[in-house]
Amino acid sequence: MSELQAGMLALVIGCNMEETVLGQVVTLTSSFDSGCGKMWKAEEWVGQFPDFIQERFLLPLPPLADPFDVTHKEELHA
Repeated sequence: MSELQAGMLALVIGCNMEETVLGQVVTLTSSFDSGCGKMWKAEEWVGQFPDFIQERFLLPLPPLADPFDVTHKEELHA
Protein backbone atom coordinates (compact mmCIF):
# COMPACT_ATOMS: atom_id res chain seq x y z
CA MET A 1 0.00 0.00 0.00
CA SER A 2 1.38 3.43 -0.90
CA GLU A 3 1.84 6.24 1.57
CA LEU A 4 -0.74 9.03 1.54
CA GLN A 5 0.38 12.38 0.16
CA ALA A 6 -1.26 15.75 -0.38
CA GLY A 7 -2.97 15.91 -3.78
CA MET A 8 -3.76 12.21 -4.06
CA LEU A 9 -7.14 10.49 -3.98
CA ALA A 10 -8.24 8.31 -1.08
CA LEU A 11 -11.31 6.26 -0.23
CA VAL A 12 -12.83 6.81 3.23
CA ILE A 13 -13.16 3.31 4.74
CA GLY A 14 -14.01 4.27 8.32
CA CYS A 15 -14.68 7.13 10.68
CA ASN A 16 -15.11 7.65 14.41
CA MET A 17 -17.86 10.27 14.17
CA GLU A 18 -19.53 11.10 10.85
CA GLU A 19 -20.66 7.97 9.01
CA THR A 20 -21.95 9.91 5.99
CA VAL A 21 -18.36 10.15 4.71
CA LEU A 22 -17.96 6.35 4.40
CA GLY A 23 -17.27 5.32 0.82
CA GLN A 24 -16.53 8.88 -0.27
CA VAL A 25 -13.54 9.45 -2.57
CA VAL A 26 -11.64 12.55 -1.46
CA THR A 27 -8.63 14.57 -2.58
CA LEU A 28 -6.21 15.02 0.31
CA THR A 29 -4.94 18.56 0.89
CA SER A 30 -3.00 18.71 4.16
CA SER A 31 -2.06 16.69 7.22
CA PHE A 32 -0.69 16.98 10.72
CA ASP A 33 0.45 14.57 13.43
CA SER A 34 -1.79 14.33 16.49
CA GLY A 35 -1.93 12.14 19.56
CA CYS A 36 -4.28 9.84 17.57
CA GLY A 37 -1.87 9.49 14.63
CA LYS A 38 -1.70 11.38 11.36
CA MET A 39 -4.80 13.38 10.43
CA TRP A 40 -5.79 14.46 6.90
CA LYS A 41 -8.00 17.23 5.49
CA ALA A 42 -9.73 16.86 2.13
CA GLU A 43 -10.91 19.39 -0.49
CA GLU A 44 -14.44 18.00 -0.32
CA TRP A 45 -14.73 18.82 3.39
CA VAL A 46 -14.32 22.60 3.17
CA GLY A 47 -16.73 23.97 5.76
CA GLN A 48 -18.19 20.54 6.45
CA PHE A 49 -17.82 18.04 9.28
CA PRO A 50 -15.40 16.25 9.73
CA ASP A 51 -12.58 18.74 9.27
CA PHE A 52 -9.90 16.04 9.55
CA ILE A 53 -9.91 12.24 9.47
CA GLN A 54 -7.38 9.75 10.80
CA GLU A 55 -5.01 8.23 8.26
CA ARG A 56 -6.03 4.71 9.31
CA PHE A 57 -9.50 5.38 7.88
CA LEU A 58 -8.17 6.29 4.40
CA LEU A 59 -7.31 3.88 1.59
CA PRO A 60 -4.95 5.41 -1.02
CA LEU A 61 -6.22 5.13 -4.58
CA PRO A 62 -3.72 4.78 -7.44
CA PRO A 63 -3.73 7.58 -10.01
CA LEU A 64 -5.94 6.88 -12.98
CA ALA A 65 -4.06 5.85 -16.09
CA ASP A 66 -4.34 8.05 -19.14
CA PRO A 67 -6.10 5.88 -21.79
CA PHE A 68 -4.40 7.85 -24.58
CA ASP A 69 -0.88 7.36 -23.20
CA VAL A 70 0.39 4.23 -24.96
CA THR A 71 3.99 3.85 -23.88
CA HIS A 72 4.30 0.10 -23.49
CA LYS A 73 5.32 -1.91 -26.55
CA GLU A 74 2.80 -4.69 -25.79
CA GLU A 75 -0.05 -2.20 -25.83
CA LEU A 76 0.95 -0.88 -29.25
CA HIS A 77 0.37 -4.30 -30.80
CA ALA A 78 -2.87 -5.10 -28.98
